[in-house]
Amino acid sequence: MKVINAFRTGLSGVLGQKAMWFIFYAVQFAFAWILVQPIEKNLTELIGWSMAGDEILAGNGANILFEFMAHKQAAIIAWSSLFVPAAILFILVTIFLKAGAVSLFVKRESFTAAEFFKSAGLYFWRFFRLFLFSLAFFAVSILIYMLLNSLLKSLAGDSERLRVMLTIVGFAILGFLFLLVRMVFDYAKIMAVASGSGKMVRTSLAAWRFVLRHPGKTLGLFYLVGIAGLLLWAVYYGIGGLIPAAGFGITIMFIWQQLFAFSRTGIVLWQLASQSALYGEMHR
Repeated sequence: MKVINAFRTGLSGVLGQKAMWFIFYAVQFAFAWILVQPIEKNLTELIGWSMAGDEILAGNGANILFEFMAHKQAAIIAWSSLFVPAAILFILVTIFLKAGAVSLFVKRESFTAAEFFKSAGLYFWRFFRLFLFSLAFFAVSILIYMLLNSLLKSLAGDSERLRVMLTIVGFAILGFLFLLVRMVFDYAKIMAVASGSGKMVRTSLAAWRFVLRHPGKTLGLFYLVGIAGLLLWAVYYGIGGLIPAAGFGITIMFIWQQLFAFSRTGIVLWQLASQSALYGEMHR
């Protein structure tokens, strides 16, 4: 019951914070636009004189990537030099925004720009340190996967079919570990705000203890929101496949993509809001 209550509370919390939702979406859109600019003109020129342009509109434009790489190497180099600093800046901005969002969810406060950005600044450094700590656990997850993968390959022997099956199992384990680490550090963020502690190592360990003590509730809620996200993907691709890739359909497809991006941002916030609600219920 607590999981369902947290699921519903998280959804109502996100729907009541539309301004914050839009801020997250706007930042993602801005960074995507910045990354596209160095190659947009060159790609447009290539599509304009290349027969691959017709293939793209017909939905068969895989070869355009290779043609672009062959003729526009300077544009690729310019884009590569921009990508790394832009990616780092995007991570920092996302951490900053999540600090403000988690604070509002944990404290159950209504959105105001002043309070949101004040909280974002207050908790940014703590969330940044949690991010760095999480990298160590992601690295451990990869190490565990590599050891398991080596073991699974030895068990498979010369059976090609068994090798494929065990490879899938290995990737499934890696995916589970990655999602587990992400979930644990979501709770670490929540606990950092709820406790007001500045000791992030202790907070990280407390988050692991919380999840291990309540695996059914924490994992159940996490995957429940995750299922909602998968349904969103299914709807997006199902309807997107019906939109014509020519004429006015291109405009409709762009709008549909942005609606999907906006909704996907909502799923991320819903996850944080529901986890904040569950943690609050577990500590009443």
